[in-house]
Amino acid sequence: MHADLLDAEAAIQWADSQIPLFQQGFIEWLRANPHPVVIEMHPDSRSQAAVVYDLPFPLTFNAWAGAILNGFHSALDMIAAALAVRNGKHPDAHTHFPIFRSLHDFIDPLTGIESKKWLSVRERAAIKALKPYDGGDATLWPLHHLDILRKHQRLIVARPEIPGYVMVGGRRARPGGEFVMERLENKTVLFRLSPGERLNATQGNTLFTHGVFFDEIVLGSPKQEVAMTLKRFSVRVSEILAGIDRL
Repeated sequence: MHADLLDAEAAIQWADSQIPLFQQGFIEWLRANPHPVVIEMHPDSRSQAAVVYDLPFPLTFNAWAGAILNGFHSALDMIAAALAVRNGKHPDAHTHFPIFRSLHDFIDPLTGIESKKWLSVRERAAIKALKPYDGGDATLWPLHHLDILRKHQRLIVARPEIPGYVMVGGRRARPGGEFVMERLENKTVLFRLSPGERLNATQGNTLFTHGVFFDEIVLGSPKQEVAMTLKRFSVRVSEILAGIDRL
């Protein structure tokens, strides 16, 4: 690795090291805050149902994910600064890794990729090949966009979601998964009870699968699991760093 890229490499390594810690922190929070199953009348009043209410998790998780995002984004900007210095330019607040809102912005002769004269012709060609715009590279624009949004709104859904469960109680074991009945505003309906059915749901006999997701409204696409998305960013930024190092 060239010496002028070592800061970018360190930023990637730090952010990547936080992903398993983030996952472990979420697991530990779940263990300390078990989600009880409640039996109540279904909102349609036709039968009783087993439901699980949301337990909002600490907002520090949003801050944590945002810091990891910023680590990867900052690594790209450090690459840009190093390239500027290589070409005899003093990097400033406007020296960012070029990522664009659209293909139109990318090819704009005044403000697009060709306007970045602090890059050499070879470096511009290498970055152009990445297609760093919305609709081009599948990782660069979401990373750039999320790192901006995190400063203005929460990125992560403020509750764990329950896509599946296993419950042993009542007359029979109930395996779940895609069979979770429905999401309501602040709870998940697991299933309806049969007439006369009793259910003794406890922490010991109820197991849930949980996930923490980027808010699909913020992301502009179907919800994505946070740790997997962050790892995808890590892999892609590492690939870009390696490519720049070979120039």
